[in-house]
Amino acid sequence: MKRAKTAEAFISVVRDRFIGLAVMKDLLICSTVPLMSRKSVLSDLHRICLKSRGKIVLLVRDIDYGLAIQDLAEHVYDIFEGRDSTFPAGIGLYPVGGAHRRKTLGLLRSIPKGKVTTYGEIAKLLDIHPRSVANYVAANPFPLIIPCHRVVRSDLKLGEYSCGQIIKGNLLIREGVGVDMDTGKLGGSSVLTSEELRELLLLRARPLR
Repeated sequence: MKRAKTAEAFISVVRDRFIGLAVMKDLLICSTVPLMSRKSVLSDLHRICLKSRGKIVLLVRDIDYGLAIQDLAEHVYDIFEGRDSTFPAGIGLYPVGGAHRRKTLGLLRSIPKGKVTTYGEIAKLLDIHPRSVANYVAANPFPLIIPCHRVVRSDLKLGEYSCGQIIKGNLLIREGVGVDMDTGKLGGSSVLTSEELRELLLLRARPLR
């Protein structure tokens, strides 16, 4: 029987929000968006790790999590608030398995703030089924760090998000994307086509570390 991996779980506080980060040595394996309570963050961290990585034992560390973890939490919070932010030094991202999954998540990192794309446009570029794209996006272990909230449905409705459509819509609004929160629909001017995504990959490709 395959033995479950063990990771350290840190619940960092930034301003009035809690952020969950699961780490193996100097690699981040899962993270959460900022939430209002420690309990909800810990529950979310377990859920995200299970969905994206399989069974992982989380050892919760409440103290002595160091500057690198706090810098990473600040980075997540800045993205949540719609601010530009550079991924901090001192920690990397634990690789994800599967070539198509790696390509999909790597592509998401090239989508700039203020822009979105659709599951269909990603599928067209990578020559895979939109359903597969949706599954890879749903199992993103690094919400915000890999901006899966910037992927919407082909009819320009918000679509699913692990933390709910209201958070997804507000994230995009803070990033400058026009969203009608009553209908859950976006304006088309912010949507990148597969050809525009291809150009971004050539200019801004950021492979997962």
